[in-house]
Formats: sequence, C-alpha cells, structure tokens
Amino acid sequence: MIQVRICFRFMPRMAFPSWTYVPWFVYGNNHPLRVKYSEFRKAGKDGYIQVSATKPYITVFLADPQAIKEVSLQRVQFMKDVEAYEKAVGQFGPHLVSAEGDAWKRQRKVNQKAFTERNVQLVWLETANVMKELFEIWDQNSEDVRIIQMVSVTEKLALMAISAAAFGRRLSWDKDETVPEGYRMSFEQALTIVSASPYRRAIVPTWAEGLKKEWQTMGVAYKELMKYLRAMLMERQTGGKTHPEANESNELSSTTDNLFDILINANESETPETGLSEEEVIGNSFIFMFAGHESTAHALAFALGLLALYPEVQDEVYAHIKGVIGDRKAMDYSDLNDLKLVTGVFLEALRFYPPVTQTQKIAQEDTTLSVARHGDEQTRETLFIPAGAAVYFAIIPMHHHPTYWPEPERFRPSRFTEEYNKDAFLPFSVGHRSCIGRRFAETEATVALAMFLARYEVLIDTERFPTIPGESAQARQARLLNPSHFATIAPANLALIFKRR
Repeated sequence: MIQVRICFRFMPRMAFPSWTYVPWFVYGNNHPLRVKYSEFRKAGKDGYIQVSATKPYITVFLADPQAIKEVSLQRVQFMKDVEAYEKAVGQFGPHLVSAEGDAWKRQRKVNQKAFTERNVQLVWLETANVMKELFEIWDQNSEDVRIIQMVSVTEKLALMAISAAAFGRRLSWDKDETVPEGYRMSFEQALTIVSASPYRRAIVPTWAEGLKKEWQTMGVAYKELMKYLRAMLMERQTGGKTHPEANESNELSSTTDNLFDILINANESETPETGLSEEEVIGNSFIFMFAGHESTAHALAFALGLLALYPEVQDEVYAHIKGVIGDRKAMDYSDLNDLKLVTGVFLEALRFYPPVTQTQKIAQEDTTLSVARHGDEQTRETLFIPAGAAVYFAIIPMHHHPTYWPEPERFRPSRFTEEYNKDAFLPFSVGHRSCIGRRFAETEATVALAMFLARYEVLIDTERFPTIPGESAQARQARLLNPSHFATIAPANLALIFKRR
C-alpha cells in the first residue's frame, strides 16, 4: 500500500517540528499513540510504504518482528542516521548510541564491562535508599499522600537513583546542594536541567541562548555539568579530590561500583586503540544518564497510573509482593528475581507506553524485506526497499499486534511471567543494538514499584479526575494518562493518592 501524506518523523527536514499536529497534513509524534495497529490492519500486512507529498523520499514502516530483527542484524545494509543522533544527544561527546561500525564495536566492548552484577546491586541499594527517604518525608504529612503530577515525583526518584548508581553522587529530596567555588550551579542543579532538556539544547543554537532566560540557564547547566564530569574523570584517574563538591555528604562511601568508576577502570585496561577517549567516556556517561532517566521515570509514572486504574491487578501484584517478603519489614537484593510480577508491571507499562513511538534506520542500498500478513508466517510477501529509504520500527503498532499480544488493550502484567515473543517487545530495541542498561532500568523500577505497593494502595484522585458514567476502560485510561510524545512519551497531569496500608 502506498499512501501520499506527510511523513511525520521527517518534519525537521521540512521545517515542521516532529510534535506538530495539523489534521490531514502533519500527523506528529503522537499519531502512533492514536492509531496503534490500525494502519497495518488497513494495509493488509505488517509492513507498508509511504511517500511524502512534498519530497520524493520513501518511508517504510514495519510491525513484523522477523523483518525488524533482520534489519537490526544487517549492520551494513541498514544504518542509523548518525548525524541526527549526534545533533540530538551528542553534546557531551561521542557515545554508543550514535556510533556505527568499528567505533560501535569498540565502545560496546568497553561499556559492557560497566554493567556488572555489583552495579546492579548498587542500583537496588540506592533506589531503596531513595524510596526510604521519600517515605520519611511523606510520613511527616497525613497518611494519605496526594500527588498532583506523578511524573514530577518519578523524575526526581529516577534522577536520584541514577546519580548515585551511575555517578557515585547522592542527591536529596528536599535539601539543595551548595554551589562550590568556581562553579555557577551545583551538580544536582546542572544534572536536573540537562536531564530535562537534551533535545532543547540541540534545537537552540549557542548564539541564541541570551534571548531567553530559560535558554541561558540551560546553556550554563550544560557547561557546568561538563565541567563537573571532567573534574570527576580527572579525580578518578589521579585518585585525588579535584572537584570541590566531593565530600562525605554527597559522595557514596564506596564509589567503585558506580557506572562512571567501572567505565573508567575498564577503560584503563584497554590500549589507546581499543579503549575510549576522554570525550567518549564523558559522552557515554551522559547517554547512560539520558537513556536511563526519562524513560524509567515516565514508565514508573505510567505503571502507577495503570495500577490505580485497574485495582484488581494492583491487588494481585500486592499479594505477589507479600508472598515474596512474608513477614519481613523490608526487601533485599535477593528478592529481585522472585518479584517477577512487579517487573511485569514495569514491562507492561513499557508495552503500552515505550520511551518513543518508533526508531529509524536508513537503507544503504537497494534490498528487499519479507513481511507477514497480520502475523501469519504462511502468507509472507516481499517489500522492495530502495537505497536511502527510511525504515521505521513501528513500536506502538508492534506492541498492539494481536498475534503477539493477545488482548493488546488489556493491562495484564502477568503476560511477562509467561512465554512471549521477545522480538515483538521493542522498548529496549532488539538485536545486537539492544539497550545495554536494560537490567539497570528493570532493577530500579522493580524495587521502586515493590516498595510503593508494599506500603501504599495507589488510587486515582477523583477530585481532580472525576468519574464519567458509561466511560469505557480504554477511554478512561487514555483520559487519565493522556500520553504525549515530545522527547519521550510521558503522561500529563497524572493525579494519584497514596493511601497507607
């Protein structure tokens, strides 16, 4: 099926921001969230071609796990748009996400060493500490805690966890760090601003920073965070304290298990030809923070919203948690592998609302791909892919494909405790370029969700979100969570109540 319409992911080439929505003209990033699998159903197969109405390039959309895996494995025929990735998230230096070919292999080899079992244990420990500190603050108020915007809580939670487990620096829920001499911002201030504006920094040129106070602050934050990271790198390399903010209040008692230190130590065992440059160490440290912060924070918010919407599922998950911990007051790292249903809540939230709606590769030469008709492997047909075509992995449609996800509109975390087609689950990508930090994210989310649910019942704030008689479960879910895709997919105005059990 060839349709003539504007390809919404190419809006930057056409002067339309990718989040723009103009009915019948520009669909925007949120379009897949609205249509899900329906366009593939109309096409009659799990891959189709679109042609722009204004420029003669071809876009291919895939919701076929076999075809997507084939594209992922063909590293030479299909490559990332490296230039676009460097512009979007390359402000701190080269990194694994934007690399291709031999550069990617070299960086992957060194980065893989950073994600050790000891680091996963640190993720559990530091996330649990962050949660305990949050509960202490909540306990100072009433038993019922009302949160007007859940994302603001989960974004802070994820930032604190990744700051400790990735950089070896503890942040606080309610205490501001002092700004050390020689700096214009604290580490926490700089990290918070940068984590919230990676794409805005790519859009706003340096010369324009002075036009708005917000842009000026963002520019300062990027410069200051780079300064902190360089100082931390020098400190680790020399074994000294070169950045003035390093002290017992915000440095972990042992920093040897955080990603930054492990990455530096792993890199020191490599030769200059096989290791990372200083720019690549900093660039990869930034991308770990960027990839691990917003995606986990938003998935946690979605997960809590879904649990509030479907109390029968929440009851099932709570019973599962109690079955694991029994009469113990606290969980520990040894419980991680037993909390499978809790991890399933996180993964099911990512199935509904992955970090992005789709990812892209560029065909380097003329080729073909085989796609099924609605998941039927017996009725595959061939698509011709010309050189230069943009090939998109349609993540939202793939996650709502009824062949691979029975009852795709139903919130059912238990599906991830059963056998499922792992190639049809794409929030962490697939193939050799799958997310290197998946276990980091799953561990952080599992301990956070388990601690929330063990202590609180999560409810919808009906004062801010009144019930509409006759409204379907799907419509209510869409209204409460109201997902929107800017840099990543996030819920809007998610108001919840946490009632002490």
